Amino acid sequence: MNRRLFRMSMFAMVAIALLFMSVSTPSVAQGGSGTITILHTQEHHGQVEPASPFGQPDVGGVAYRSTVINGIRDEVGADNTILVDSGDILIGTPLSSVFRGEPDILAYNAMGYDALAIGNHMFDFESVENRFEILTGLAEFPLMAANVENVGFEQDPGFIKLNRGGMIVLVIGIGNVETPEVANPNDDTIFNDPIATVASVIEAEGGDADLVVVVAHEDTNRDVDLLQSVPGIDVLVGGHTFGFNGIVTRGTFGSIDEVPDAISDQANSVTNPDGVYVRAGGGPLNGRLGSVVGRLDLVVENGEVVSATATNNIVYPDTEDNQADENLSADDLVSADPAIQSVIDPFLVELDARLSAPIGETTVFLDGERANVRSQETNLGNFITQVLRDGQGTDIGLVNGGGVRSSIPPGPISRGDVLSVHPFGNTIVTFDLTGAQLLEAMENSVSQIEEGAGRFMQMSGMTLTYDSSAPSGSRVVEITVGGAPLDENATYSVATNNFVAGGGDGYTVFTEATNFVDTQFVDADVLADAIAELGTISPMTDGRIVDVASE
Repeated sequence: MNRRLFRMSMFAMVAIALLFMSVSTPSVAQGGSGTITILHTQEHHGQVEPASPFGQPDVGGVAYRSTVINGIRDEVGADNTILVDSGDILIGTPLSSVFRGEPDILAYNAMGYDALAIGNHMFDFESVENRFEILTGLAEFPLMAANVENVGFEQDPGFIKLNRGGMIVLVIGIGNVETPEVANPNDDTIFNDPIATVASVIEAEGGDADLVVVVAHEDTNRDVDLLQSVPGIDVLVGGHTFGFNGIVTRGTFGSIDEVPDAISDQANSVTNPDGVYVRAGGGPLNGRLGSVVGRLDLVVENGEVVSATATNNIVYPDTEDNQADENLSADDLVSADPAIQSVIDPFLVELDARLSAPIGETTVFLDGERANVRSQETNLGNFITQVLRDGQGTDIGLVNGGGVRSSIPPGPISRGDVLSVHPFGNTIVTFDLTGAQLLEAMENSVSQIEEGAGRFMQMSGMTLTYDSSAPSGSRVVEITVGGAPLDENATYSVATNNFVAGGGDGYTVFTEATNFVDTQFVDADVLADAIAELGTISPMTDGRIVDVASE
């Protein structure tokens, strides 16, 4: 079927579904009864090995996660268990940067995942290669996004039907509609409305289903809107943002305007729930990096969920550091599954050989912590942007906080460390902006600071004073460039990455720039080369970004 006809057929399905759907539409359940346990993980981001959050216990790691999953399967029975991941298997570690998801998918195969929702990071390498297609070919389970079309190859269907607990379960995947803003899908890819899409899939495929489960990769308020708008959804498993403990139902929030950025703990058990929304949360990383296995136990009678219990199982690996942690007992720790370890070990050996050699050293902690680079000046942000500005000879160097993915502790620095900071393979771009355009860009930078958005800019060659208590779009108080006040009629040269230069993270103003040059130099390589040339670095902060509301 050609693309135009496929689009027309999809839109026709949506139109028909919406025509017949109303808020009073009952569940499509066919009357089955039984028990089902849904296991779910989120935001894996290449974290094959345990993560070591600064000052916190080690968590996660696929071999240890597998042990937790297998323990629950043994308890409730594999035929009563569904295992899903809500997306973003790529990006965040040197292993992911080098092998681009291959060990992760192979590990998921061995763990017996039933489905993976398509996260926005699946499209990060589309300008280089169609990584989505390669990983789809490797996976023994579907990579699902029912609302995503025209990815450039024959993708998996956006749903799957499973026989579990003596019932038929329809599982629907939903991709992030904001992907074009935050990743690099090809120009033909379409991201349809999740509400209309889920309604149309239920209408077309839910006739024989006893239970409908949606696995979505989107913001929290979009999840709640989806649950409230499509009554045929029995369970919604979320991802993309921080997790939470317990269960949200259709009645938890009066409207999506009442949904907080971070949902507080909810009741863990609900009787006769009107829809169930869960997201793996808790622990040092609040569910991210596959550090938590969410567990949802459902009792279904005559096609209705009569009982739902949600628990989050933090994965504490049996590492030396955790053994020495006085806050953890032996019962808290889990051993590695040797079957999964054998899958990833060859990749780890090869990676060490490639990335372990030191290229320089830092005498100070290089702060790339997620919360910090997205809200305040950091010494690592200062160093990165200085490297950009010096290397390209521009007035200004900028890097979005979302493009800085980890910190580096004091001591030797390897290329692996640098790849942890810059895992996306972005290239360095230069262009010219007017002062008025730079002002617009800085308003975008601080427009979503309360949400920890990745658009917050680290900078060199300029200073920014803003007021976070002011309305979004009117927060900039003062900008200086090269020590002089901003001249809105002047022209300034800028060096940054190709992601934001192409309009990512809301920087549409950058697409209006002049003298645009993509150097084709990869940001991680440029940063590593600068460290190697300097040998020893000790960057500091100097007050170049100030929020007057916090003074």
